Amino acid sequence: MGELANIFRSAALNNLELLKKDIENCSDDVWEKKFGTDYYWHHVMHAIGSANFFLGLLGVQGLPTPPEGLQLNLYQEADAAFLHSRETALTYLAETTAFLEGYFEKLDDKLLLTPADFFGQKTTYGGILAFYAAHLAYHLGACDIVLRENGLQGAL
Repeated sequence: MGELANIFRSAALNNLELLKKDIENCSDDVWEKKFGTDYYWHHVMHAIGSANFFLGLLGVQGLPTPPEGLQLNLYQEADAAFLHSRETALTYLAETTAFLEGYFEKLDDKLLLTPADFFGQKTTYGGILAFYAAHLAYHLGACDIVLRENGLQGAL
């Protein structure tokens, strides 16, 4: 693993570890509660499942399959009928983390500097992974705020 790959690995895996703490700290009522247009559980599952989206842009195969019925697009309102438990979220998180650990081990700095397109913008594979880490941090922060506003301990 190259030095750049290790930076992206640390950013992504640290964010996922903190998200795990938020899942563990969440109460049942907050887990199932809607904040804005999305349920807390949907925010969490979106953050975990975003690895499929970002790594999919890079053509990475073999990522864990999201739980059935999970809609990862936060622009579409989540449906309470598809509620996923914290246990499901923790399992999906563990599977995704294990995959990412193996994936990052195979990356070298040359690959990370390979040109790539990202929503019509020119970037690199590393640029897409940087955006992935930033996306995780955004959702981690949002989840953490909800916990603290509801009297629970956040990971941050």
